[in-house]
Amino acid sequence: MPGWNRWQLRRLVHDVRGFPGPRLLTGDLNLTPAAVRRWSRMRPLATAATFPAAAPDRQLDHILTDDAGLRAGAVAAELMPISDHRALLVDLDRASKTVLI
Repeated sequence: MPGWNRWQLRRLVHDVRGFPGPRLLTGDLNLTPAAVRRWSRMRPLATAATFPAAAPDRQLDHILTDDAGLRAGAVAAELMPISDHRALLVDLDRASKTVLI
């Protein structure tokens, strides 16, 4: 339901912006990367097909930020035994400190 998904994303972004930055938003948004960029105005940190899990052909799961200093390294979409989506993983780097999300 693209209209509902768009409303949920806009609501999430509105709520997240109430917290001090920088911010990181992750999740199954059930929206394409183009729609997520347009409606969130946040920068994607990972691009990989995540759905359907058995043979992914589109990205519906996202890792987004508004932090200009955060950089993405290796990206993977891992098959999980209990989901119809693959888990989106990315190595993050900021000021020589690596974090795995």
